[in-house]
Amino acid sequence: MALAFLLWGCYAQPSLNLGQPGKSLSYSSGLPSFDMEAVPGAGGVEVFLSIPCLSLTFLKQGNEFQAQTQVSVCLYDPGTSALIVDVAWAESTVVSSYEESRSADPIVITRIVHVSPGEHLLVATLEDRATGRSESRSQLLNVHDPSDTRPSIGRVVLQSRNAKGALAPVVPFHIPAGTPGLRVLTCFYGLIGARRAVITTMLERFRIEQQPAVAPNAMVFTPGIGDPRRILFDTPDTVWVRKQTLNHASPDTGVVQQLDSLRPGLYKIIIEAAVPMEKGGADTVLAASRVISIKPAGFPKPVTLTQLMEAMVYILKPLEIRHLASAKSPDRERVLFDSLWLSFCPNATEASGLIRRYYSRVEEANRQFTDLKEGWKTDRGMVFVLLGPPSEISNNLDRQVWYYDLPGSQGIGSFIFRRMVIGEGETSVMTFVLYRDAQYEQLWLAIVARWRRCEGW
Repeated sequence: MALAFLLWGCYAQPSLNLGQPGKSLSYSSGLPSFDMEAVPGAGGVEVFLSIPCLSLTFLKQGNEFQAQTQVSVCLYDPGTSALIVDVAWAESTVVSSYEESRSADPIVITRIVHVSPGEHLLVATLEDRATGRSESRSQLLNVHDPSDTRPSIGRVVLQSRNAKGALAPVVPFHIPAGTPGLRVLTCFYGLIGARRAVITTMLERFRIEQQPAVAPNAMVFTPGIGDPRRILFDTPDTVWVRKQTLNHASPDTGVVQQLDSLRPGLYKIIIEAAVPMEKGGADTVLAASRVISIKPAGFPKPVTLTQLMEAMVYILKPLEIRHLASAKSPDRERVLFDSLWLSFCPNATEASGLIRRYYSRVEEANRQFTDLKEGWKTDRGMVFVLLGPPSEISNNLDRQVWYYDLPGSQGIGSFIFRRMVIGEGETSVMTFVLYRDAQYEQLWLAIVARWRRCEGW
């Protein structure tokens, strides 16, 4: 019944991507997952691929670890599907330690692909040469024709400051809070001759239920509690609206808006430009938008004491949760946090090992199951944190089943997750909701008890 870890990535099914072509919501070990950003420029497109080390296969070569990949970038005519450009090259990535090879830190590959002006479908494919596995990302883009004098708007590009302090595109979909210099850049074309263009930029924040999953035996009868349909995409909150006027614009004008100090959440940036026609008549309205996911600092790794305490919810009793929540200072929080873990184990050494095991599961759940909230808070993330990877997974059109070999489970060794698409259009995402049943109660209590006895799973 066990498929071991060869099918590690099978239960991290591709999610709908919130209207952001080329982006990944989550990553799977052993699969060449990556994010892509394509930025049109003079004479072509600059392609950025962001590849987490953990999604590649590194082989030891002497004192180093090396991953070999093959990258191909193809551009097609979106109307006829005719191939316009086909570029391929090999990449070799070297890291100095096994720990680096398992890191979520990304490798960023860039390449300029020359292409004529016009609309194109760009498809990038990454193949892991060690396994032969490959994944593709695609993005529709428009390379501006300098001879076209009609007003138009380019893609909304996210930028931040890299390690050297220079501005560079933000490629991954999930962005840790506190990313330095975060901003959006939007290019406008053909504005010369217009009396003025009025630019309106709006930032919206979606209301998303962020509570951790509830136990498999919790029979939820109150409508909406624990139900992902509580995500209210139709009624976002407006964070701010900014207006500016462009006078005597150049043929291609970049407009920048700073996005500093955004707290974790799902946002949408909307940019509109009202451009007067030279000979009167109604204004031409140009519009572009982008969905932005801000995650807690350090994501996918829990790094702050608050994040560490919050993720303990699955193994704590209600009174213990209330004690943690009542702490009045960071020092008191630290004392309570340490005392809880020490109460589970006979000594500090074993407690330290249990903590490492638990939070490595939290981090892995964030990588594999994040959708609209952190992966550990999802139903699959909850099961994964306490039980680890299943021994077998089956996928059907509307559900996914995880099988475990659990001693004393009395035949209750499977968890069924219903596949659901939440939202519509650019704010749609696939998620998995656990079928809950009261028969899980004794099994789940036993699983939690093992963690509280310093045994884990």
